[in-house]
Amino acid sequence: MDINSIVIAALVIGIIFLVFCIIYLVWVYRKTLERYYDLLRKEEESETKRSIRINLNRFTEAKVDEAISKSLSEASELILRSAKSVVSSMKRKTAKELVEERQAVEKAVAAEFDEARLEIEKYKEEKYAEIRVKANEVLERVVNQAMSSMVEDSDQERLVIKAIDDAKRSKLL
Repeated sequence: MDINSIVIAALVIGIIFLVFCIIYLVWVYRKTLERYYDLLRKEEESETKRSIRINLNRFTEAKVDEAISKSLSEASELILRSAKSVVSSMKRKTAKELVEERQAVEKAVAAEFDEARLEIEKYKEEKYAEIRVKANEVLERVVNQAMSSMVEDSDQERLVIKAIDDAKRSKLL
């Protein structure tokens, strides 16, 4: 059970309690009025007693109105405090979730970046290996051609350049 549920349950219980208080006060008020009217009927109806009855009715009504007003005010304050507490709690919880989500995304991006870097390194190594193999093939051809035609140094140089050009055209280099 999270704090929001507890706060809402407390609000509901508080409101129910205030409603029962108001009902009880109204019931007491009516019983008081009934007793008062019973007393007045039994006694003489004099001017003084009428004045007392009117004043008592006003007094009782004023007290009931005051109690109802106070109960409603207290209930409103209780609801407002609880609502502020719930909003504050939800705000903190949402901010925390956003930070956690951002951190998870950053970790995922970093992992993908590392994986891409490893793939690039692997690709580079493969290409260097291919270049070494092709260079060895070209060198082997050049040496074979140079050795096969035991020619003078000037002719050898021309033959080496020709072999390199041939290798370039055959896309070995």
